[in-house]
Amino acid sequence: MWADILAKYAIWMMMTYLTNVWKLGFTHAAAIVNFFWGIVLMLPVVIQFLVDTIIGNYWMLVVSSFAYSAGFGFLTMSRPPVLSEAMGTCSEYKPKCIGEGQEILFYTALALIAFGLSSHLTSLGGFMEEQMVEVVEEDVNVSAFCMFVWSMFGVILVPIIAAIALSYIKPWTLRFGIPTICTVVATLIFLTSLCSYNHVQPQGSPLTTVFRVFVVSTSKLFYRRPRDPSELYERCDPNFYLQPHTCGLSYFIEQADHLNQKVGRLTVQLPILLWLYDIAKSKFAGVYIKFTNLLNSLGCKKYAPVIGVAISMILVTLCCIVAAKVEARRLRIVRNHNLIDMPEDKIPMSMFLLLPQFLLLGGFDGISETSISSFLIDQFPPLMYRYMVHIAIGLFGVGTMGGSVLSVYVVGKVNERGGRSLSWFQHTLNKSRLDNYYWTLAVLATVNLVVFILMAIWYAYRDGELEELEAPEFGETGEPFDDNSNCCC
Repeated sequence: MWADILAKYAIWMMMTYLTNVWKLGFTHAAAIVNFFWGIVLMLPVVIQFLVDTIIGNYWMLVVSSFAYSAGFGFLTMSRPPVLSEAMGTCSEYKPKCIGEGQEILFYTALALIAFGLSSHLTSLGGFMEEQMVEVVEEDVNVSAFCMFVWSMFGVILVPIIAAIALSYIKPWTLRFGIPTICTVVATLIFLTSLCSYNHVQPQGSPLTTVFRVFVVSTSKLFYRRPRDPSELYERCDPNFYLQPHTCGLSYFIEQADHLNQKVGRLTVQLPILLWLYDIAKSKFAGVYIKFTNLLNSLGCKKYAPVIGVAISMILVTLCCIVAAKVEARRLRIVRNHNLIDMPEDKIPMSMFLLLPQFLLLGGFDGISETSISSFLIDQFPPLMYRYMVHIAIGLFGVGTMGGSVLSVYVVGKVNERGGRSLSWFQHTLNKSRLDNYYWTLAVLATVNLVVFILMAIWYAYRDGELEELEAPEFGETGEPFDDNSNCCC
C-alpha cells in the first residue's frame, strides 16, 4: 500500500514532467495523463472478471506486482540521462535529448503501470480477506491490530512524507527512481511469504451468465420462428444439462506549478494540494455516508444515492465557477506583468488561491464515487454487488479518458468555427483561455443537473437491501474506495 501511494504521487507529477521536459502543450500533456487514469479506472471490471474465472486474487497480485515494478523501471530508464550513451542522445532534460527508444520505454511503462495499479486496486482487498479466513480465533485481534497499524502508517504517514520529500527532489531520475525502488522492495517482501499465503481458487463470475444471455439473445435474432409450437419449448434430453460486476485535476496541477508556492518565508511544494484534495475526498464521502444512514433510519434509503449524485453535481458546478474566476484573475496578473510569452516564469500569485477548487473537486469525487456505487448496488441483483463498485469507477474512467479529452477538442473546434482567430487552447497556459473553458463546463454541468433531476423524478426505484454504510477510506489520489463486501450486504 505504501509503495502504491508513493508511486501515485510520482505519476501525478507526470503533467509537470511532460510540459517542462518534453515541452508538450498543456492540453496534449493533460490528454496523456487523463488517458492513463481513464485506463486505470476502467480496467478493474475486466480484471475482476479474470480474477473470478481464471487466475484468482493471489496470482493476479503476483503478475501485477512484476508488471508494476517493470513499469516503473522502464519509466526511470526513459529519462534522458539514463540511456543517453546507449541511445546516442544527449543527457539534458530537453526535448532534443528524448529519442524514439526513450519514447517507446515511456509509453510501455505507462501501460504496465496502469495494469499493475488497476490490478492492485482490484485484488488487494479480496486477497487480504482470503488470508483472514484461515486465521484462528485467538489470533484475530492481534492480526487486526497489526493490519490497523500498517494501514494507518500507509494511509496517513506515507502521503505526508511523499508530499514533502518528493517535492524537494529535483532530478526526474530520482523522482521516478525512488518509487521504482519502493515497488521492487514491496514486491520482494510480498514474494518472501509466497508459500505461506492462503490460495483460493476462482469461484466463477456472475458476468459469465450475463454474457451468455447476451450471446443467446443475439443468436436468436437469426432464427426463424418454428411452425411447430412444440419446438418453442425446452426438450428433455439426457445429453444436455444447464450450467449454473480528472480533467480538472490535470489542469489544476499545471496552473499551480507556475504560481508562487511560498507562505511567508516557507516554500510549500505542489503535492500538498494533492494531499488536501485526498483529505477533502475522504471527509466529504464520510459526511455523505452519515447523511445516507440518516435517510436509512427515516425509511428513505432508496433516494439517498440520487440525492448524493445531485449534491456532487452542484459541487462540480461550483468548482468550475471558482476555477473560472481564479483563472481569470491569474490571466490578468499575467498580462499586467507581461508574462504571456514567459511560460516558465513564476506568476506573482499565491498557489493557495487554487485550494478551494481542489477541495470542491475532492468533495465531488468523494460523494459521486460513493453515491453512484451505492445506486448501482442498490438497484442491481446481489450477485453483481462486487462488480457494481468497479463499474461505477469505470464510468469515471470513461469520463476521464473520453469526456475530458473529447470536450477539449470539441470546444476548441467550436471556438475556432465561431469566427475567433485563436482557439481557447494554445500551446502554453498563459496564452490560453482556460477560464472560458471552465465557464463552459459550469454551464454544461448545470444543464446536466437539470436533466438528471427530471430523470430522477421519473425513475421507478427498486427497494434496495443495503444496511447502514461505513465511510470509505480513500488512501491516495486517484484510488477508488475499498470495495469491502461488508459495505454491500
